[in-house]
Amino acid sequence: MPPATPDKRAEETSAVERRLRAELKRQRKRFQTVLEISRTISTILDVDALIEATVNLARERFDLYYAGLFLLDESGEWAVLRAGTGEAGRQMIAQGHRLRVDEESMIGWCVLHKEPRIVSEVSGEEVHFKNPFLPLTRSEMALPLVVRDEVIGALTIQSERADAFSEDDIAILRGMAEQVAVAIVNARLFADVEASREQAEILYTVGRALSTVSDEEQLLRALTQSAVEAGAYRAHLLSITEDASGGSPWVDVAASWLREEDAIPMDGFHFRLEDLPLADALTDLSRPMFVSDVVEDERIDDEIKKMAAKMGVRALVAVPLTLAGRLIGLLAIAWDEVHPFEEWEREFYTAIIGMASPVMGNLRLLKELRAALDEARVLYEVGRQLSTSLDEQEVVLRTLSQMARSGMDKIRLGIYEEKPDGQVRWLDIKAVYEPGQGARLVSGERIALDEIPTLRYVYEHASEGPVAVEHVEESPPEDEALRTLLMERGVQAVALIPVT
Repeated sequence: MPPATPDKRAEETSAVERRLRAELKRQRKRFQTVLEISRTISTILDVDALIEATVNLARERFDLYYAGLFLLDESGEWAVLRAGTGEAGRQMIAQGHRLRVDEESMIGWCVLHKEPRIVSEVSGEEVHFKNPFLPLTRSEMALPLVVRDEVIGALTIQSERADAFSEDDIAILRGMAEQVAVAIVNARLFADVEASREQAEILYTVGRALSTVSDEEQLLRALTQSAVEAGAYRAHLLSITEDASGGSPWVDVAASWLREEDAIPMDGFHFRLEDLPLADALTDLSRPMFVSDVVEDERIDDEIKKMAAKMGVRALVAVPLTLAGRLIGLLAIAWDEVHPFEEWEREFYTAIIGMASPVMGNLRLLKELRAALDEARVLYEVGRQLSTSLDEQEVVLRTLSQMARSGMDKIRLGIYEEKPDGQVRWLDIKAVYEPGQGARLVSGERIALDEIPTLRYVYEHASEGPVAVEHVEESPPEDEALRTLLMERGVQAVALIPVT
């Protein structure tokens, strides 16, 4: 072979120089891209915006077919796609695309081993997930996102060309993945700090509101403001009181808030605690019960699911309010769609237990004190008027009129009729009070004690004081006749007060 001429050698040298300059230009562009991505991601403190910017910049600057970013879920068993470029990325995210952390996919493999995995031709690669959304992929690079030896996710880089990634590309993109991982962790830390600050502000606001509440409705508003802002559907404050006979405690809906006017209300509902949905699940009174999805939660039985569907409830939180270890109330907040509770919400509702429970207890004591004062006021007024009355009829009518001012709807005054043999068989009604008619004397109405055992009990145990039937439909269960009589007259609660 004849030696190369000077012109030939010059031409070859020029070609080499051009290739070197082209490669140098290409590398400079790569480094500039990495620098640009680094500058961009270092200024973004929102995780979602950060990962979205990362994949879009990577695809555009490196001329890629596709770029996607996965983050591990809480279990660490799945890598969930959080950002993906193009229409393929949008569709996969909409379908909740995820890959198990195992050796069945490149993403799973690189997360499992904390090492990059690069494939020059995917058609011959066993560890490759054949994605129907990305049919043109020829070469792929899976890069783990690692911070302080902890994997938080992975970056997938894909090209339509075989052998698309050089050693320099791998080194540059690997360095970029390290920067992205650090940026994501920093963004998460910033979000945690912001959430803590916002939570502190919310708790401070709630604390101030709680210091001024004077009734259950104000208490409910103070406790549910943040839930309303988070899209809550309805909220109820339940008051729970012990049953005097030792049965299951009573539950009354003390206050309600409904987002929609046509929602099924609960005001006036009254039932036993044992009949409260989820009552069996409220075993730990020191923490709230969170149900992110009523349909999927295994703690919820089919009957409760049907009830929730009827009321439009899909998610809820139940916050127990306690006093001296005893359940005195329950704050129930519901959403009409699935609501994954964030960590700050869980901490917030847990903190509410200690903040709101004393307030609920104080409201109950205040209500009892007001009732006692009202009773004392009535007794004082009755005594004062009796001292100025001239005859028996006037005494009776004044007594009934004054008692009616304490909130009673209907009053009947009866006299036990005692026979010569000492037996009492009848209660003769002498006077009545009814709304719109006032107090008046009556005659001809008598009740046989043999038919109403409770009336005989009041007579025989007069020294023990009044007998209260707070809920006619429930008690006393042994006196069906009394229940029937009262329900026929539209009475829901009654106090039988002996006069001695």
